[in-house]
Amino acid sequence: SEKSLKPFFYYQYPIFLATHNHIKKMKELYGFDFFDDVIDHSYDNESNQKIRFNSIMNEIKRINDNKDFFIEFYKNNKNRFQKNFEIVKNLAKINDDYYFFKNI
Repeated sequence: SEKSLKPFFYYQYPIFLATHNHIKKMKELYGFDFFDDVIDHSYDNESNQKIRFNSIMNEIKRINDNKDFFIEFYKNNKNRFQKNFEIVKNLAKINDDYYFFKNI
């Protein structure tokens, strides 16, 4: 849904509380950079929703405990966030769902 595009549009780190393989599918469809070099998205492979939820919470805690690193990483990698933004911006031009709803 459009909610999955928001972190890329707003230059945020992407972490999703969603069904398993959500990130995998988004990578395949859109080619977003999920910052796998600094964020552990292994929770995406977990089919058990309780385990996936706990894994996500643990990753958010790890990020929170390392705020300085993530702030500095953000400053040094603005181009990667910008590239994700450009992907979202271009989706509006070619998104079949957009045209489907527009023509209703």
